[in-house]
Amino acid sequence: KKDGKKDGKKDGRKDGKKVGKKDGKPKAEGKTAGKGGDAKPAGKQDGKAAAPSEKKGDATTKKNGTASHKFMGVAWKDGLVRGTNVTNLSLALYRLIKSLDAPSIAVYPCAPHAPWLIELFPVLDFEIVNFELQCLDFTEADTLRSRELLASAATGFRTIPADPDASSSLDSSLDHSLVNVDVFPAVDLLFVWEAFSAFPNHRAVWAFFRSITRAGVARVAFENNPGTVNEAKVGSMLKALNVKRAPFYFNTPEKALDALSDDYPMYRELLVYNTSLLRDGLS
Repeated sequence: KKDGKKDGKKDGRKDGKKVGKKDGKPKAEGKTAGKGGDAKPAGKQDGKAAAPSEKKGDATTKKNGTASHKFMGVAWKDGLVRGTNVTNLSLALYRLIKSLDAPSIAVYPCAPHAPWLIELFPVLDFEIVNFELQCLDFTEADTLRSRELLASAATGFRTIPADPDASSSLDSSLDHSLVNVDVFPAVDLLFVWEAFSAFPNHRAVWAFFRSITRAGVARVAFENNPGTVNEAKVGSMLKALNVKRAPFYFNTPEKALDALSDDYPMYRELLVYNTSLLRDGLS
């Protein structure tokens, strides 16, 4: 009987049922989750929360084996730069590029934004295959500044004066005027912020949009001053630009993003357009 009990019951329980002992050690203290008040919540061990999953969209991702937080915008120590909320603007640009799956972008002008672009670029370069950034600036001095700050990030640098009657001596073989169809690179997205205030008149604005349309720029995201009228220039620069009012009357944009600046009442929004749908007859 003793042998039968050992062979029949003990072996049977070990093969088919849970046992209280394993390899001579007592059963672990505590009950299985869901049975009794001593149960430990699933996913916790020794009072610590389980590590977050690595599924797409989670708060953390893995990069080179090291955990890194999901990008939530460039944290700028001063908060606002010339009235622009850098954190919100960089996050808006990041999300826009990701939503459009745009591997090539150009920034115009580039130099004023180079200090935070250098922090945004590595994130985009890691997440988008063959990502390319090109820097466009108003003056040769700004182009050199962009080159110094973004030499390791950008693939191209170019000077494009805001005045369509001006040209650059940066490359004598190329006419850098706004009216030249070849002056803008044919990128997936052209990002324009703090540009139009440097334009001398509405003619320059028309030249800009006509040029990027003919150059093959797929989409353009630019600052707009909603609620304002397109008044006469102040000094040598435009006071504001609202493409929804005369003389522009642009079509409805694909996207309109706000909460990017704190310069009320001249606050700015970011409008996104397919360049072929800016306005009838523009090309």
